[in-house]
Amino acid sequence: MPAKSNENEMKALSIIGDFYHTQFPLYNIIQPWLTEKGYEVLHIADYEVPFNHLDDYELIILSRYGRHDGKFYRSNESTPDCAADRTVIETPWLSPEQGELLEQYILAGGRILMHHSSIALCSPESVQCKLAKAFFKGHPPIGTYSMRPIGKETPLNAGIEAFEVRDEEYQLELDESQTTVFAESWSQANGRCVQGWHHSYGQGQVVVFVPGHNLEVLSHPHIKQYFENMLSFLSQGS
Repeated sequence: MPAKSNENEMKALSIIGDFYHTQFPLYNIIQPWLTEKGYEVLHIADYEVPFNHLDDYELIILSRYGRHDGKFYRSNESTPDCAADRTVIETPWLSPEQGELLEQYILAGGRILMHHSSIALCSPESVQCKLAKAFFKGHPPIGTYSMRPIGKETPLNAGIEAFEVRDEEYQLELDESQTTVFAESWSQANGRCVQGWHHSYGQGQVVVFVPGHNLEVLSHPHIKQYFENMLSFLSQGS
């Protein structure tokens, strides 16, 4: 496990927000929970990520797509005006050197929650795809689908029942034999899609959770419960 900067404190690093995804709905879920559990939280809403000091943090939350493009979406609205004030840049925001530092942090025992856009618009060779063991192929237009827990009840899907949500239903390449799926979706249009999974990565832990494109989705009680479950699971042993 990465060394603590202070024996009596825990720190979490939150890297959230991109052009398509406002940071505030997710912030409003994770901040109160982390504060209640005794974490000091550093939220990064730009590119000034402390990659050389990742060992100071017991937990990382990553919700940012792979491209360095346009601006970070800071508004508290549900979705931005994607036609305005945008310059498309295909360059990844995470450099190979920074990606290696992030991977080494996880391999050494770090824990990361990768949410929604964190696996989007990333190359198959990116560290995001390596950590998630998945590749994002795209998504159809937002639609309604059924979310449901899968397999035996675990700490990750405890208290969750089947429910409907209106969201982007990601299409992914994922070898399920290399991870443990705890949430899936089903829709008439797209069939079954994996929505949540976790696995060890070296000595660390990776949890990936897809739902949560906008305020409506992140406000759903079961989605909030999933986040509480996932943060609790990743905090075990901290």
